[in-house]
Amino acid sequence: MNTTTIRPFFYITAVMLLLVAPMSTRALEQRCNDNASTSTPNERFIKHNDSLVFDKATRLEWQVCVTGLLGAGCELGVVRYFSWWDAQAEVTVFNNSNGGNADWRLPDIKELYSIIETACEEPSLNKLVFPNHPLSPAISKSWSSTPSSSNISQAWQIEFQNGLLYPLANDEQLTVRLVRSCDDICQQAYD
Repeated sequence: MNTTTIRPFFYITAVMLLLVAPMSTRALEQRCNDNASTSTPNERFIKHNDSLVFDKATRLEWQVCVTGLLGAGCELGVVRYFSWWDAQAEVTVFNNSNGGNADWRLPDIKELYSIIETACEEPSLNKLVFPNHPLSPAISKSWSSTPSSSNISQAWQIEFQNGLLYPLANDEQLTVRLVRSCDDICQQAYD
């Protein structure tokens, strides 16, 4: 291409980006059905600190951010992705290095589904409780510990973009959010 054809090409490309970018941003804003009952109301959760939240309904303590993100709004760090086997190994690494409780685990599919906000999508999470979950369809999914009963090379996951759950190949790269059962000592911190 010479400069007379490059300049119009860049001009057209710039105009297209300016027109498409606002639509892309709007497409990823959370949408909620205001007429539907919320499945994860704010009062169901108690934040312990920026990194932990207690679910009064299930008596589970959750990491607020997916693995790799930190901060009150999960705005710091870089999201980490894992195969299902690496996600299992990450639990051991976390329990050996966090200097606190060593009973964190990958949630089973029922536990993971318990934090789905059924009235919303993009994400299908309560954003005040679980902020900044990665949204792009390729990266909005999180592993559960539940293997597929029909295919040993698959495990269950939830796509937090829309709340769908289905098995995926174990070598897919997904996010991880750890959970633990809140024992008596843990519950005293919240009661």
